[in-house]
Amino acid sequence: AHLISDVFLKYPDFWDLYGYFCRNIDSAVRRYDEKMMSSDFAALVSLKQGFVNPPLKDLIMLPVTRMKKYKEFFEVFLEKTVGADFIFSHPDFSNVVQCKKRAESLLPPD
Repeated sequence: AHLISDVFLKYPDFWDLYGYFCRNIDSAVRRYDEKMMSSDFAALVSLKQGFVNPPLKDLIMLPVTRMKKYKEFFEVFLEKTVGADFIFSHPDFSNVVQCKKRAESLLPPD
């Protein structure tokens, strides 16, 4: 049987990459802002912006945004499962609890 949590638990490298990025997002944004003060970099970004949508700065935040969505997905899954008769017998319940905790641990503090 295929479980929702399989993709998250069977590929720990996925979590590691997101974790690294999320832990360093403030530094990445700060570095982007510093580089934008350079006229050469700002000109390059402006030139390339016509080919990239959404803006580059929004793309920098995308992994963090995605991790928040994964966390929300797991929360909704658990809410729907808790109200059901199969709360602890659902084959994916405990794994989704684990996935939710992992997603929370990767997010930067608010």
